[in-house]
Parts: sequence; structure tokens; C-alpha cells
Amino acid sequence: MTKHQAGFTLIELLVVVTIIGILTSIVVTALSRARLSANDAAVKADMTSVHQRAEVYFLVNKTYGSQSFKIGATNCTLGVFSDSSLANAFKAADVANSSGNVLCEAGDTYFYAAAALSNSWWCVDWQGTAKLETTAFPSSSATFTSNNNRCP
Repeated sequence: MTKHQAGFTLIELLVVVTIIGILTSIVVTALSRARLSANDAAVKADMTSVHQRAEVYFLVNKTYGSQSFKIGATNCTLGVFSDSSLANAFKAADVANSSGNVLCEAGDTYFYAAAALSNSWWCVDWQGTAKLETTAFPSSSATFTSNNNRCP
């Protein structure tokens, strides 16, 4: 009579480990995409707050003030961007996109602000525009001045 040992063969164990590894990589990838999507949604919400606060600032002050083109929330501190509520929303967008890619500019009758998303960027302006842009994130004001100081 032959005695059978209970247990799994090495091949069976390797197959199970491989399947677990594949499933783990699928889950991690899905979670990573969900995190990026959540960050993008937070940036858009923060930029909507920036736009709303800018309109309140304009109603009270009859101007958006003066802020030359700057990149980085810590550099956007003049004119409409000096409003503490607006500045907090702008800084929150900067933190949410984890890239430090936000920009601003304001003149007496206009403002625009933009923040990078995971694969694009979000722009708000004085005309009520809030839109997604898929071009490269701007490094100068040319993108906006060629469009009458509005989002492209």
C-alpha cells in the first residue's frame, strides 16, 4: 500500500503566488488612478472657490487689483489674490495637485488663475470660465494675453 502525503506541490504553490501577485498589481493600479482622480476633483473644487471669492472681491472693491503673472501660490499675494479666503483656496489647490503648478495674474478689470491636474490643467477667469485645458501647463502669460486675459 502506498502512502500519500497531504499538501500542495511546488507548481501549485507557484501558480497561486503568481495569481495573488497579478491581482495585487491590478488593485494597486486602480487605487492609484482613484487617488489621482480625487486630487483632480479637489483642485477643481478649490479653483471654483478661487473664482467665487474673486467675484466677491471685485463686487466689494470694483477692481481685481494688480498682480503680475506668477507661478506658485506663495508668489500670488497681490490684488485679488491678497484676499485671505481666496488665498487659502488657491493654496489648497496647490497642495492638492502636489506639483506646485498654479499660476495667477490680475489687472483692474481681469484675473485668471490655473492649476495643474494629473494630465492637464484647470483654468478660471474673470468672465466666469472654468474649464479643462489639455495643452502644456503655461510658463508665461502669453497663453492668456493672446486671448484677452482669459482662459484659452
